[in-house]
Amino acid sequence: MHKKILIVVVLFTYYSGFLKAQQIKEVRSEVKEEKILVHYLIRGGSLTDYFSISLYVSTDGGKTFTGPLREVKGDAGEGIRRGTKTIVWDALKEMPYLEDTVTFQVKAIKQPVKKKFFVIWEGNTITWLGLRAGMLGKVGFYAEFRGNPDAFKKSSFSCNDGVLTDYNVPGYYTYTGKNGYSAFSILGGITWQVIPDLFIYGGAGFGKENYLVQIDQFNYENSASFGQAYAKYNGYCTSGLEIDAGLMYRVKWFLVSAGGTILNFGLLNWTAGIGVTF
Repeated sequence: MHKKILIVVVLFTYYSGFLKAQQIKEVRSEVKEEKILVHYLIRGGSLTDYFSISLYVSTDGGKTFTGPLREVKGDAGEGIRRGTKTIVWDALKEMPYLEDTVTFQVKAIKQPVKKKFFVIWEGNTITWLGLRAGMLGKVGFYAEFRGNPDAFKKSSFSCNDGVLTDYNVPGYYTYTGKNGYSAFSILGGITWQVIPDLFIYGGAGFGKENYLVQIDQFNYENSASFGQAYAKYNGYCTSGLEIDAGLMYRVKWFLVSAGGTILNFGLLNWTAGIGVTF
């Protein structure tokens, strides 16, 4: 086939209503193993840009074009990113009787960024029951809740240095040793696409981390237990503004997340999660 087809010129055009600085450059072609390879370079724009690429051919010096060509492989179709690319055209299969000098035209149309919903399990060592949900795109959004099984457990007393300072119930108490955090966070924020599958997120909301100690209560008459209660250990409790930020990375429909939070501009913690996009 390469003896019959002489490629002497390659024309190219670029269509984009979004970014005029984007260019297709360094277009060239060659015949290899009875197929025609058309090389081109997409330059400029953003790392997040995707393009729909189609190839056209002319046998009358560029006056009229046939296409888009169907028997193509390589960097043609949707989802093409910037950089050096190659389209492989099987001319014998699509135009078996082609014996003319041919001219090629490469068309590129910038695709809009597709927005996708996502749901991700998110947590840390204290608030390990978490859910973040929202939308990914060039700019997206999310809402998040994290907590633990004791998130809304209430305390009846306060504790300082191992002593209940406000215990006014007739009788006495002992510590059971069953202690832990009552913690939750309610947040909202935005996501921003850095490259096609990498997103930065940041948000703010309300967070609470109260360390609770459990006590067993007894009366003086017969030392019988009449119930258990919780006391808030003041030295390890805080609540207020919580800020979180981090990264989310997408592999097809799978999503992983890693970041950190700061509560009341003092208490730092990390977060991590896995989820899906759809």
